Amino acid sequence: MIKMIVTDLDGTILNIERKMSKATEEYLISLKERGYVVVIATGRNFASAKKHTNGARFANYLISDGGACTYDPYTEEILFKNNLSKEQVKSILEYWDETFAYVEICDKDSYLRYTGEQDIESFLADIEDITHLSIKFILNEQAEKTFFELQKEFPGLSFL
Repeated sequence: MIKMIVTDLDGTILNIERKMSKATEEYLISLKERGYVVVIATGRNFASAKKHTNGARFANYLISDGGACTYDPYTEEILFKNNLSKEQVKSILEYWDETFAYVEICDKDSYLRYTGEQDIESFLADIEDITHLSIKFILNEQAEKTFFELQKEFPGLSFL
């Protein structure tokens, strides 16, 4: 018997307009009321996931940031986190090269965009609890090569 339902957001329960239909929300609420554990698992940060799911009131758990954090969506309590340190992020930003368009640094509530033009220390000064970062490349063909280079350079980090 199924005891847990885990769903992604984008392209799954969110439509092309990044909205969840009332029917989908009502169905997920009914599953929860019948005793199923309903879990959101997304690459989005916590605030974005809650915003696009009407507060995620149908979910028992919200796994965000590509698995880096797990929250109780009601209390917003962090149940698990595997944040990046500022030192790790600084090292990645120092790795910047001409193939990067920008790097998004994410915390629970926001996204900050690093374009290579800012002073790294100043840029990172006010951000805490870095949940994940995303690198946008100028050309997609550059991503695979850099992906393998980053894995070699930073063996303790997970790259998706």
